[in-house]
Amino acid sequence: MEMEMDAKDVANRVAKGAKRYDQQKPDWWSTKNIDIESLHQGHPRADVVGQNRKNEADWNGQFDYSVLGLGSIQEAAAEGFYFTVDEDGFTDSKSDTVKENELLTEAWRQEILARRRS
Repeated sequence: MEMEMDAKDVANRVAKGAKRYDQQKPDWWSTKNIDIESLHQGHPRADVVGQNRKNEADWNGQFDYSVLGLGSIQEAAAEGFYFTVDEDGFTDSKSDTVKENELLTEAWRQEILARRRS
């Protein structure tokens, strides 16, 4: 399934992921958990999940969608935690992962800032 990569689509995916994270860790967006300046969805230690796991002694620094209660990397991508992958979990050759990670990072940044303002 190919997902159209535009800012609105990415923002909708991230909104789903943020809603999931709100239920699991209500303060995921706080300054204690997220350094918005270093946020980058293309790096497992700098993305939303990685920054929230930075103080876990047993975390290996790798992306792990199972901590989100998701069953596959495709589900993680559908909720904006990861870039689009094919049915086998590999980078979709039709996707521009650099652009998608930039869009994901900006969408997460907007979700975080909205929560911090409210």
